[in-house]
Amino acid sequence: MNKIIATALGLAAFTAAYGQGTALIQNNLGAVITPIFQPDGATKLAGTDYKVEVFTYSGNPASPFGTQLGATVSPASNGRFSAGSVAIPGVAGGATAQLIVRAWDARTGADYASALINGKSAVFTSGVLGGAGNPPSTPVSMVTGLPTGFQSFALTPEPTTIALGALGAAALFIRRRK
Repeated sequence: MNKIIATALGLAAFTAAYGQGTALIQNNLGAVITPIFQPDGATKLAGTDYKVEVFTYSGNPASPFGTQLGATVSPASNGRFSAGSVAIPGVAGGATAQLIVRAWDARTGADYASALINGKSAVFTSGVLGGAGNPPSTPVSMVTGLPTGFQSFALTPEPTTIALGALGAAALFIRRRK
């Protein structure tokens, strides 16, 4: 009896893990690129000076980043990024997931929290995730043809950085007048 219960539990765990939806974490679908922009709002983010991560949305706007999906990557010279094909925990194949992207200028901080120039996307809905069936179907891009999909955003300097710069400029102006 114990062997039957153990086998059933093992099979249930395997099926739950196997049945997760998978997404191809990338910001392009064919020739269409959905770029992330530098602080100027026009230049595409590209190169090893920048880092991008994709997360599940936690459901909490104050702390929106849930489980990281795929690797932390640098965008290619054309603004594209791809973090691989990933199973999304707790989301079955054939369903959708709420996702969020964050990016930062690695020259201003080693990680998102310490970067002085960073940004995050709005929460968006993935395409219908692959992973259903036996064997699982091909993963689908996180931006597959949905009007609610990933949209461009620009990195911005942190408000404290701007305030500190303004205070420094004011101090220099006052000192020069004396």
